[in-house]
Amino acid sequence: MKNEANIQHLIRQWLDEGYHVSVVMPRPIMQHILKKFRFVPSFEFFPHEYLDNVEVWHCPG
Repeated sequence: MKNEANIQHLIRQWLDEGYHVSVVMPRPIMQHILKKFRFVPSFEFFPHEYLDNVEVWHCPG
């Protein structure tokens, strides 16, 4: 697949297999990739890992 990085292939595979995929605090380059898959940002609280809400990107649906 031309111009498709391994992470894009992996995300596509997970989604095709029916997995719910979420990415916590993605870096800007990862956000760019997630937008291609129509992921949307939200904020969640993980009290055992972080003190504040953190950005989590989810695939809608």
